[in-house]
Amino acid sequence: MGSSGAILSYIMCKAMNRKFVNVILGGFGGTSGPAVEIEGEQVSIDAGGVASALNDADSVVIIPGYGMAVARRRMPSANWFASCAVPARTCVSQSTR
Repeated sequence: MGSSGAILSYIMCKAMNRKFVNVILGGFGGTSGPAVEIEGEQVSIDAGGVASALNDADSVVIIPGYGMAVARRRMPSANWFASCAVPARTCVSQSTR
């Protein structure tokens, strides 16, 4: 892990009130818990299906994550979404911190 990754991991541990060493070494040598049975089904969808679902939705919330923040794409994405939004629908773009 590079120094920037270590610094980010430390900051995240502080935010989650967890010990850095436990987070880094927590996955080694331990037994895993019981497997969780997955309920429901996975449905495959293509770009046209996504466009149709968004068009039929009453409200849409887009929450860009850390990757969008690093790429400095939050505001351009929000502006793009606002330009695509239909005024009759509730369209919200939120920033995560």
